[in-house]
Amino acid sequence: MDQMVLEVQEWLNNTYGSNSNYTPITADGITGGGTVAALITALQIELGIQPADGVFGAATQAACPTLPNTSASKNEVYILQGALYCKGYNPNGFDGGYGNGVITAIKKFQSDAGLTTQDGITTPMIFKALLNTDAYVLISGGDTNIRTIQQNLNRDYNSVIGLIPSNGVYSRSTNTALIKAVQHEEGNSTDGIWGSTTQAGCPTIPGTNATKNFILLLQYSLYCNGYNPNGFDGLYGNGLKTAIINFQQFVGLTADGYAGSQTWASLLVSTGDPNRKGTACDCSTTITAEKAATLKANGYEIVGRYLTGIYAMTHDELETIFANNLKVVPIFEVGGYNLIYFTSSQGVSDANSAIAAANNLGFPDGTIIYFTVDFDALDINVTNAIIPYFKAIKNTFTELGSKYNIGIYAPRNVCSRIANAGYSCSSFVCDMSSGFSGNLGYTLPQDWAFDQIHTISLGSGSGHIEIDNDISSGKNNGVSQIAKIILLLKRLDSAAETYLVLAADTYDLSSRNTLVYNYLRSLRYTGYAWLLTLGPNDLGFIEYLKQGESDLVNEITPYIQNDNTLTAYIHNKGTDLPHLSATTLGYNRLVLDHIVPDFWTGWGGDVATAMADLTDLKNKPENVNRSLDELAVEIIGSTSYSCSRMDIENDIDAIYLAEKIKDNKVGNLIDEYFSTVDGLVRRNILLNNLGLTGITIHQLNSKIYDIMTGDDGFRKKIGGSSLLSLATTKEGIKPTSEIEQATTLAFSKYILNTL
Repeated sequence: MDQMVLEVQEWLNNTYGSNSNYTPITADGITGGGTVAALITALQIELGIQPADGVFGAATQAACPTLPNTSASKNEVYILQGALYCKGYNPNGFDGGYGNGVITAIKKFQSDAGLTTQDGITTPMIFKALLNTDAYVLISGGDTNIRTIQQNLNRDYNSVIGLIPSNGVYSRSTNTALIKAVQHEEGNSTDGIWGSTTQAGCPTIPGTNATKNFILLLQYSLYCNGYNPNGFDGLYGNGLKTAIINFQQFVGLTADGYAGSQTWASLLVSTGDPNRKGTACDCSTTITAEKAATLKANGYEIVGRYLTGIYAMTHDELETIFANNLKVVPIFEVGGYNLIYFTSSQGVSDANSAIAAANNLGFPDGTIIYFTVDFDALDINVTNAIIPYFKAIKNTFTELGSKYNIGIYAPRNVCSRIANAGYSCSSFVCDMSSGFSGNLGYTLPQDWAFDQIHTISLGSGSGHIEIDNDISSGKNNGVSQIAKIILLLKRLDSAAETYLVLAADTYDLSSRNTLVYNYLRSLRYTGYAWLLTLGPNDLGFIEYLKQGESDLVNEITPYIQNDNTLTAYIHNKGTDLPHLSATTLGYNRLVLDHIVPDFWTGWGGDVATAMADLTDLKNKPENVNRSLDELAVEIIGSTSYSCSRMDIENDIDAIYLAEKIKDNKVGNLIDEYFSTVDGLVRRNILLNNLGLTGITIHQLNSKIYDIMTGDDGFRKKIGGSSLLSLATTKEGIKPTSEIEQATTLAFSKYILNTL
């Protein structure tokens, strides 16, 4: 408790308590907004201002006297002394007299505020600055350079900005003052609102219109945004140029060291240049093929869509988005429009809902889900409600073992505070709401991925769409393919389990998985040869699916039908499901296992057909002067021939899946495997299967060639017909030993150097 503040409070209540315009305050010796409002109300009563509302507005400032003044009332000096005590300045008495104590205190305040004139005279501007709770001294956590900027603005522009706090903290008032100062230098109206006129009037620095004052304001603005120009001297030097370049890089502008209108805008208003073209967007509209075409035509690459609610995206919409080479970012919003929504229990509920929705749509591991704070949240709201809400989300993600990541859509301050608390990894900043208290006077979060700046309309007719135009930092490139196929595989697993339970009391995991793999290859790998190789398919299961799981059949068929309509993308890795399934079965369920080697349905068959391709290619007139080795390298891994990269990858994947066929369900196995598999993993799988470690290309080639052509390999006979007949061309031309050698060598090189 401050004894002098208590005396001021008691004087106010005793002097004005009977006035109907005055509301008595608690006399507790603690300065606060209530005491300051009471002082303003008392001044308004003395000045005859109606209504006496405790707000120091334009009318109060216009009627406010300059002190000392012989016509001023003693009570007005009392109010000034009270304001000084509440502000932390000692006027050396509370007696209604404008003596040396008051003069000294006012001089000290003028110095703290940064004013050149320090004469002890209380102008209306100074009286107004005293009658608030703002600090004019460096506060804890304040920055001395920010304070210098604030003091310089007060010194040079007080005629248009009044007096802003000089506490060392960049805030809304500092931001507004900078805008007004820029407007003043431009010769425009100083309303503190960034608009097209203000932006157009900004000079390019360096440039012919770059006055010292403009350069100073640029230096101030850069420092306030976290980019130190190494001094406030009004000169364009290396420090300023470097700061400009670094800032431009951070906000996604062309980093050329020239501060033009877009750079000024990005420094001083949250939207930056509202007409700036983004490559990302978000919307509540379902993306159709026509709307997707509009987005692509206008340069958009990423679209933000909702996980739940009436505007939720669907599987079909996602397929449309991906088919048009767009990527998607999932946003979760149910009711984040006001403070009352944000509680810990709501965070738990929202985390569960978001995870379930993302799983149902098939979003891959690592996807960032942006939870929204879609209102003007004050700093105290963040502390008391929003941080507990996101903490609950984080804890729920951890408890559930979710592999998704947490992002936040919110104003700048909210994004930064949640990130600093460790509850989010990526910010989607709603900078379009430039008037939000959490945007104005706050810097762009360090982890910003998307910066929402303006609502626009694009296209016409069925292609018309309204979007929020977003700038992308490149820190989140969105999801290019969902793991929808994993969901379908898991449904197929469940259907197989139900079918087997209905057919028998018990079954083993291997038989269920065999049922699933057989279904996945059933439309393409058919005929007598495959019947001999893999055994018969279960027609009862196929009929069961058609009758009881028709929607599952309809959704999965494009991935497995004979014309291979869709490539199955699993964790953003393409795979040929029928090929993968047939090869997996080939390693586990060969009816002719005593005659046919297990790799015949896998890499061995592909190498054999590559021999036929090489024979055809070598016999073309244009290739007569090309070597077999050169042509073989061209064939292996190419989509133009039978031994493509995906085929080779699937051949090796099948080795792993076949070994694990008794360990887990197909959907789980494939999901887990494709989440981590890469070229090195596949190379090791094949080498281990061949019993090789630490080998060279020569050693691998020797092994492959022997397997393919030796007595224990493809030359095994079935009724006198060599299985190496796969390597025979349609014209009946068999591969020469040179072609066999060139093919296996190219395959070996591919495994060790390219896979």
